[in-house]
Parts: sequence; C-alpha cells; structure tokens
Amino acid sequence: MKKYIYILTVLLGSISISAQENSLNEVSIRDTEVRIIESSIVDDTQYEIHITLPDGYHESEASYPVLYYLDAYHWGGIVIETYRLLRAFKEIDQLILVGISYQDATKEEEYFYRSRDLIPTVITEENKGRYSPSAPPASGGAPIFFEFIKKELKPLITKNYRIQEKGSGILGISTGALFASYVLFSEPDEFDNYILGSPRLDRDDFAILRYEEDYYNKSQSLPVNIFLSVGSEDSEHILLSWIRLRDRLQGRNYKGMNLTVTTFEGENHTSGIPATISRGIRELYKKED
Repeated sequence: MKKYIYILTVLLGSISISAQENSLNEVSIRDTEVRIIESSIVDDTQYEIHITLPDGYHESEASYPVLYYLDAYHWGGIVIETYRLLRAFKEIDQLILVGISYQDATKEEEYFYRSRDLIPTVITEENKGRYSPSAPPASGGAPIFFEFIKKELKPLITKNYRIQEKGSGILGISTGALFASYVLFSEPDEFDNYILGSPRLDRDDFAILRYEEDYYNKSQSLPVNIFLSVGSEDSEHILLSWIRLRDRLQGRNYKGMNLTVTTFEGENHTSGIPATISRGIRELYKKED
C-alpha cells in the first residue's frame, strides 16, 4: 500500500510541476509604463503609449530629455534595450523614451492607422508611385496626427514626468521617417533631434521635398540635429529617397543645421533598423565629457 501511495505522490508532484511549467506569463519591460490616450483630435483612435524611464528615476529629482519614437508595436523592444545597452557603457545621456502605438489593433488595423497617421498627403492610385502595387488604405492624416502629438501626447508627458525641453527628439523609420521629415519641414522647433532611418518618400512624387522647398522659401535657418541613414542593400525606392533627401539637405546649407549622413554596408530595410536605432541615438545623445 505504501508503494502505491508513494507512486501516487510522485505522479501528483509531476503533474503540479508540469502545470507550473506550462503556466506562462508575458514578459514585461523593466521601468516601462503603458498609458492609453483616447484622442479627441484623431477620430476613433486609442493610442497606446509606452514610457520607459531611466534607471533611478523614482529615487532622484533629476529631469531628462525625451525621445519620441514611432511604430512602438514593431521595434519598441529594440529601441529600449539598445538605449539600455548604450547606457550600461555610459555612451549616452539618460533619456525618457516615449513610444507611440495603437491599442488592441490587429495587423490590418495597424497598417490602416499607420498609413493614415504618417503620410502627409492623400495617396491615390494615380499618385502612388511606380514602386507601390496599390495605394495605402488611408493617408493624408499626418497634420492631424502631429496635432495629437503636440496637444495631447506631449502635454501628458510634461504633466506626469520630469522632462527637459532641451534635447527632445523624434525617431522614425521608413514611413515613420517620412512623418518625422514632415515635422522637420513644418515646425522643426518641436524637436531638437531628428533620427530618420531608411525614409520612404517616393509616393506622391516625393511630396516631402515640396514641403522642404516651401520651408526654405520662408527660412534658411534650421537649428536642429539630423541623423539620416540607409542600408546599402535597401530597396531601390528607399535608396533613391535617402539620396534625394541627403542631396537636398546638403545643398541647402541651412544655418544651425547639424547633419550626419550614414550608409550601413550590407544591411537591408529590416536589418538596418537596429543599426539606425543604435547609431542614431549614439550620435545625437552622446554623453558629454
């Protein structure tokens, strides 16, 4: 009888251990908070905002620059852990990171919102460009999305966290870099630092260059820091976008502009993303001796 009790105890113990092993929890990112903003500016949209705080934030009274980054649902983890790695070796100053995403959005909804929010002009089948098989499901909402950032997101961050106005930045990749370029040529003083990776600018006949032309006709001063990058193996239209934006900026000689241009040899549109994040943050937020 004791033998059977022992066997039963072992079996129950195995089941308990197995149940514990199969009870999986989602991984959370350290020192990162999530806030939901139901926008009153952008119709029918709830934004999920990821705020990553510096080590020791709650034990100090210091304030920090803020780096806003787009597409947090795609590469937020890369941004956060790259920042932490650079901080571990004291290569950069401490930052508050603010990632912009969409709450409970499916893959199709994310594509819709992203196209709507990040593209400045309305894209149709007629002006989609030869590199796009079809027009995006929505477009032209960048001005409204920018209003959301200025009037809803930034006030929320300013109210709830200790931030420095000096050193604020925006990081965008691909179509996100198109949006950041739109901000750059619309109201550049909203940010001090612009990280533009593998920009997708070709739709609507490179309309962003018309924004730049309009801005240049009003002002030849652009006192910001710009990091512009691309992978050497990126797609033809991305390489062309990078070249045209690079040439335009280098040719203007804007007063106060600090432009860093980089090509990552052997990297493509996806593999160049971590390189852009790492080098861009390191270049624009390098620790002052």
